Amino acid sequence: MRRGHGVPSLPCKLAAQSKAKAENVPVIPHTSVPNFFKLPADTYFGEGIGIATNSKGHVFVYHRSGDTRLFEFDQNGAWVKDWGVGNYASEFAHQVRVDPQDNVWLVDEGTNMLVKFSPAGRIVLVLGRRPEPISGAFQTSLQPVLNEKYKFGRPTDVAWDAQGNIFIADGT
Repeated sequence: MRRGHGVPSLPCKLAAQSKAKAENVPVIPHTSVPNFFKLPADTYFGEGIGIATNSKGHVFVYHRSGDTRLFEFDQNGAWVKDWGVGNYASEFAHQVRVDPQDNVWLVDEGTNMLVKFSPAGRIVLVLGRRPEPISGAFQTSLQPVLNEKYKFGRPTDVAWDAQGNIFIADGT
């Protein structure tokens, strides 16, 4: 901030010394692999929004592009398949998760829906409801959805406990 606006400016040396430092945080070993993912010809990543792996080491990337899509790659980065192409519940990707049984879960913020796929890629559960269209466009009301049966308000994540209970992070 500029002087005279309530907060005096700090000299650069002092400001540099006051940076926060992480303490007792282990370094996670990793290796960078350039161009790891091998996409089919004329297929491109959009905005990568979620990534998860299953027990086989396959990598799932949920991304936003012209079409929201979920790609599966094997443990070496080779493309395996698209999941849920044209799926009614895919509009604005937010997260992909893999549960302990290797089911793949998509969390879509745009449709207010979660979709559970079996390890073979078949839809086995749908939670939530897509907003109804109004005048040719979908409702995108920022008003919270409170106590409405079967409706979420921009869900963002999913998790499970040891008993198999499902926990959904919802935007409302």
